[in-house]
Amino acid sequence: LPAFIRRFTAVDDNSLVRGFYSKHWGWWYLSIGVGFLLLAIAGEVTNRARLFYTVMRVIIAVGFTMLAALQFRYGK
Repeated sequence: LPAFIRRFTAVDDNSLVRGFYSKHWGWWYLSIGVGFLLLAIAGEVTNRARLFYTVMRVIIAVGFTMLAALQFRYGK
């Protein structure tokens, strides 16, 4: 393999990165996603947020929820 590909395949041996493969990070990402969803709901209920901000918060919430799902599925 070329040197730049070998460098990326050796990431599993890096002790600084290894902790981010833990399933416990999934709970962290899920809680951030739920927080953004609650912000979007609160903005709509109180009529304080514009539609753009509500949509952006929902998109961010979905992204963090998907990240949490991946972490739960593939985490160690």
